[in-house]
Amino acid sequence: MSRFGEIAISLCWNDDVPPHHQAKYRQIMKKIYEQDFALWSEKMADLITSRHFDELDIENLVEEVRDLSKRERDRLLSSVRLILHHLLKLDY
Repeated sequence: MSRFGEIAISLCWNDDVPPHHQAKYRQIMKKIYEQDFALWSEKMADLITSRHFDELDIENLVEEVRDLSKRERDRLLSSVRLILHHLLKLDY
């Protein structure tokens, strides 16, 4: 984990953090998303598990879910093409 990530995680979403500082911490998490995707992913998973939905980085989560869906669809289409290609080779 990067030093930036450690500092941000220690600051972010602490129960003692006043609500008026939450926006700043969300900005920090967005920066972590850009710089340390693995750390961001782990933090989002922890927040979901602990049901802290109001603290999630929704904008980037939506983007990642959409990208995941697109990647899975593309992977499926690629596999179907490969299967069809091999079936045609067998036939001809």
